[in-house]
Amino acid sequence: MNEQVHGAVDPRAGWTWRPPRLAFPHEQEQRFISACREARLSHFVRSGAVALLVYNLFLISDHLMAPDVFEEAVRVRLLYFTPFALGMLLIASLGRATMLALPPWVTEVAVVFSGLVAAYSLIYILGQSSSDVAPLYRAGLVPIIVYGNLVQRFRFREAVIFVLLLLVLYVVSSVWYVDPASPYRFLDLPIFLFVFSIGAYTLVVNYRIELEERRRFVRTERAAAARARLEASQRELDAQARRDPLTGVPNRRHLDAYLQQQWAVTGRAVSVLLIDVDHFKLFNDRHGHPAGDQCLRHVAQSLQRAVSPASGVVARWGGEEFMVVLPGVDVRRAQELAEALRAGVYGLALRHEAAPCQRVTISVGVASMVADGDAMALERLLAMADGALYQAKQGGRNTWRAAPGSVGQAG
Repeated sequence: MNEQVHGAVDPRAGWTWRPPRLAFPHEQEQRFISACREARLSHFVRSGAVALLVYNLFLISDHLMAPDVFEEAVRVRLLYFTPFALGMLLIASLGRATMLALPPWVTEVAVVFSGLVAAYSLIYILGQSSSDVAPLYRAGLVPIIVYGNLVQRFRFREAVIFVLLLLVLYVVSSVWYVDPASPYRFLDLPIFLFVFSIGAYTLVVNYRIELEERRRFVRTERAAAARARLEASQRELDAQARRDPLTGVPNRRHLDAYLQQQWAVTGRAVSVLLIDVDHFKLFNDRHGHPAGDQCLRHVAQSLQRAVSPASGVVARWGGEEFMVVLPGVDVRRAQELAEALRAGVYGLALRHEAAPCQRVTISVGVASMVADGDAMALERLLAMADGALYQAKQGGRNTWRAAPGSVGQAG
């Protein structure tokens, strides 16, 4: 995670007169929603199942407070709302992948809608009853508010809308469904204040729940970002430890590990090209060590241009020597590459007055064997390449030689 983690919710921020906004910048908000979706869907299903059971237990209250419409209450709760709620729960459970593929607001709105339907069913039962105590039944909106704000944990914005709609439902029911002659009419305002206060209190708790959830998300993202930075630093340090600081190509440590890795893949040819910069000591003596360092950099770059990362590795073997390892390449193709490497360095036309041809050249020793995983055989391969390099130098330099017995070459 390379991007900076930030948000409107700061886990270090304390409570001020202006509470933190429950929102992140757009991209981070999308990550937050995505990170919470699966857990919220599971929570909606589990808590919804429990809430449905509690909802139907309120048939006891129906029987005690609105006995004249008890049969209607049974139909509303068991025949209308329960199948509706069970259908939503089954869709969310069995069609989980489909639900998660939908826009997140669909699930949130569906759960809020189920709470509103439950509230309306209560008001509907109240409206059908002529019981004197039926008006008190509107206090039943309280458990529905608790269900939405604290059990289902609606997002704060939806929770505010939910509470406001229930308060509107309360006011409408008190105007339309209550007998003015009811002896309990004077309790309309106290019950409204009771429902209102529960709504307000649960909204405060709901806000704090979502705020803490968002703060945990910020802390998690910051921890993930810190881990990513640490891992990137470790990879960079490891890469630096495996790279020659002068030429920029892999160093002996990396080359040894790469050789061991490729040699462990038995049954295929592995070719090695050992390369030496001709008359390099004379070059340093004449032009100085800074120029010698620059010469090695130019040579390394030329070698890298000729060897693609997919075909093998170019590494500094030590001093003015380089090595190319080519897994899956026989000696014939290795010889072709050796000639390309020689011609590439010769074509640089780096001035070297102390050399016979007046320019920097290289000598290349080529060796190839079939990998068998045996460490001693790998040592023999390297010795063969070293011997071939010696023959190239003895042959006048600015040339290459292949070791006798290499794979693809007649003995």
